[in-house]
Amino acid sequence: MLNLLQNLDRNKYQLTLLLHSEKGAFYKKIPSDIQKVIVCWKTGKIHFLYRIYQLGNAIKKLNPDLVVSFRTASNIAVSRAKFLTRFRAGIILREGTNTISWLKIKTKSFFLPIRKLEVKIFYSLADKIIANSDGIKNDLVINFKINSNIIHTIYNPIDFEGITKAIRQSDNSPYTKQEHEKIILAIGRLDPPKAYQDMISAFSIIRSVIPSRLLILGQGSLESEIREQIKKSQVEDFVKLHGFVNNPWVYLVNADVFLSTSHWEGFPNALIEAMACGVPPVATDCDFGPREIIHDGIDGFLTPVGDIKYIADRVIELLQDDELRSRLAENAKNRVHAFEISTIIQEYETLFDEVLLSSSKRDETSLAY
Repeated sequence: MLNLLQNLDRNKYQLTLLLHSEKGAFYKKIPSDIQKVIVCWKTGKIHFLYRIYQLGNAIKKLNPDLVVSFRTASNIAVSRAKFLTRFRAGIILREGTNTISWLKIKTKSFFLPIRKLEVKIFYSLADKIIANSDGIKNDLVINFKINSNIIHTIYNPIDFEGITKAIRQSDNSPYTKQEHEKIILAIGRLDPPKAYQDMISAFSIIRSVIPSRLLILGQGSLESEIREQIKKSQVEDFVKLHGFVNNPWVYLVNADVFLSTSHWEGFPNALIEAMACGVPPVATDCDFGPREIIHDGIDGFLTPVGDIKYIADRVIELLQDDELRSRLAENAKNRVHAFEISTIIQEYETLFDEVLLSSSKRDETSLAY
């Protein structure tokens, strides 16, 4: 969303951002020319229908031509709001996660068919849906029976210029690297899908073979459990949880390998940003995302999900073979140029314009009658 707000053509679009609160790790990065409107409520204390009416009425007051929503819960809320309040704007829903896996985590099994039906009904009300990988698109079609004709795959963008600028802002490495020591870096929420328990187990094997450290950037609900596993694995001197950092790219350019052990993904931003920084990745071949980014053995390694020994062996292979690591790193940088931000923004704008034109024609038809 930030990439869109920072790069959409101001000569074509007047942008407003609808938020629940004036806080968050990225709040201060919102461009100053963006109008911000806060729709504030206390979740759980106000009936959800009232919250939906609040959202719909806020949109009606703004009277936009197009509403673009991000994330599953927000997507459903916007579709509900349009259904209940009948605001006129066209809507585009962007899905960036493995929806079926997300629902299985968030929903008791008894209610899962109801939640699946809810996604099917309310997503089908959208003018268009943006999936950030083909895997996500197929998930929506197969598991939720959504018409594939309204779903468009647009990959996440890479802002090479922005990354380069962020790296130059800090001249020094944020950590001290010991002689002959290799750095393995991981970035992502400390939440179940990322499967950090697999990563710690793999690192225990890696550390027994080659001097190395594991740095993890991110925060989340499983921090205490991860710290406990690090302690039990007796690698607390070699694993560091850095929490959320504003400039992860400074960490990336000083890393030797990027490691992802996720059990499911949408389209992992951290993975393509690591490759853009010339860090060869080792990532699980999970649903969805990594297999659409990495060409196994050419610009990184794909591993079976949950195969601790295989994951460890691929990382060890990269850390021990400087020539292999260098070749994959160079190929990785070349690979992610396909996700250059100017290209991706153009794909977004083309889809926006298509929906805006379609909405305009519908309005003309209704006025004619």
